[in-house]
Amino acid sequence: MDQLKQLRMRQHRQTMLQMVSEIHQGKLNITQAANKFSVTGHTVKTWLDKVEVTLRRSDWRLATRLLSILEAASW
Repeated sequence: MDQLKQLRMRQHRQTMLQMVSEIHQGKLNITQAANKFSVTGHTVKTWLDKVEVTLRRSDWRLATRLLSILEAASW
């Protein structure tokens, strides 16, 4: 039963990430995404926020790594 729950959660996450991707590509707006993926506008905004926060953290980590590489290479 636990495996089924995990599978459903993974599928939901993948679906929500697909939704965010389509919004960022300009294919859908928030209302269209909510209708297409059968969720509320609040859910769409929540997932947009989650992805943006994750990207900001990733960008910061990437920038830190790049600076370390550049400093090591004496640029």
